[in-house]
Amino acid sequence: GSTSGAIELFIEKQREVGVGETIILKRSINGSKLVKGDRLSVRSIYKNKMKVEDNTGKTSTIDLNKPQHRHIDYGYAATLHDITHEKPTCLITEFAANSYHSNQRHLYQAVTQSKEAWFYTDSITKLAGHIEQKSGDKLSAHEIINRAEDIKKNLHSLHSILEKQLENNGNLQNIKSLSEAAVSAIDYAIHHLAEREAGFTHKDVMEVAMSHALGKVSADSLSQAIIAMEKAGIVLKGTKNDGTLWTTHDAVKIEREIITLSNQDKGKMLPIATDVVIQEHCNNKLNPEQTNAVRSITQGCDRVMAVQGYAGTGKTTMLASVADILAVSQAPDSKAYQLIGLAPTHTAVKELSDRGIKAQTLDSFIAEMRNLGTQKLHQQPNLVLVLDESSMVSNRKMAEILKITKELDSRIIVMGDVRQLAAIESGKPQSLIQTQVDSIRLTDIRRQHDDTLKQAVAETMLVRGAPEHIRSDNGPAFI
Repeated sequence: GSTSGAIELFIEKQREVGVGETIILKRSINGSKLVKGDRLSVRSIYKNKMKVEDNTGKTSTIDLNKPQHRHIDYGYAATLHDITHEKPTCLITEFAANSYHSNQRHLYQAVTQSKEAWFYTDSITKLAGHIEQKSGDKLSAHEIINRAEDIKKNLHSLHSILEKQLENNGNLQNIKSLSEAAVSAIDYAIHHLAEREAGFTHKDVMEVAMSHALGKVSADSLSQAIIAMEKAGIVLKGTKNDGTLWTTHDAVKIEREIITLSNQDKGKMLPIATDVVIQEHCNNKLNPEQTNAVRSITQGCDRVMAVQGYAGTGKTTMLASVADILAVSQAPDSKAYQLIGLAPTHTAVKELSDRGIKAQTLDSFIAEMRNLGTQKLHQQPNLVLVLDESSMVSNRKMAEILKITKELDSRIIVMGDVRQLAAIESGKPQSLIQTQVDSIRLTDIRRQHDDTLKQAVAETMLVRGAPEHIRSDNGPAFI
């Protein structure tokens, strides 16, 4: 297919689909409310037109004669990342004992996302031991180094800078032995890894650099290059109990920016709602914990607020009440408050929209604001942004939305669960923000009703590692 002059190539494969089958959309369909990730049930097929139904009972028609409508596949299995925003009744998950993907973060999602969870594994004992060691967490630049010196600006040629650094130190012999190929390989490795992590291990740097150099450099020359880069201030070094860690000046700069923006304007905003209005909109709808969260948001005086809510604690339900309260409250400029929901995925946006909250993707909102230009961003003190599923937002995008919030003179609620899946890009800004502001916490789990599963959920929240229910080889390998 083609869009706006761009050419896209796809490989079309045959799928036999019948009435009653479950399919998943691999691409959003323009002009409809069907978005990428939707899991649909086939209700009828007639003359290449497929009538489908979503989990709310809404029906739509997919025209299989149109290539742009044929981005579908079987919907019986998916990765945990693909179903982040779904709430299945039963989730059957395979956890290979020694798999890279078998970690605490994925275990937490599998346990908390559904009302019933089944785990299949080749060895419960090995899996429990593996999960004890693998958190699945991303690294933060500030966790690697908290007191980094200011990094030199206007860096041009890495190799020439390293030569000058060594010359200043009187290491003329090291200048001759410093391999330009090794410096180039280390530079490539750091840039490659920094796209996904704010910090990375020494082992990862060496492996990527060796692969990039394809045998042109030795391990010793790579080690010499990264040590020289550290001395020149190009990379920053930290330590952890399992070895050396590295980060970049850019990662530290972005995280410092997030910290600064999170702390600005604390206590400078006016409360939005009175206790009377809050009680009118929360009575018989929310539990006490959710009501307290609504009160903290609508009576808070900080520009940046954070909500840490475990999976299944009713974050979106609580937010719907916040939206109702904002709609009947007036800002200092006499305008009604407006709540706009932002989320990193179309599926999360759709969930907010289904609750009556005006929502769009984070990327689209940032693009709209930046297309206006900073000179045209009119202040909107009546605007409250809520960034849902913020654990999936990268450092760079978090810094960008915080800057826009400041320019608009608006407020932002950073909402999510630090234990759920992280951003593909580098950083974990939600965790960083929660260290800077007083987080509003939701811990009362409402999704799971089975006592065994609720206990497993609690253990994955409070204990780093595998729940007690999967720590022995006695009995079946599921919860």
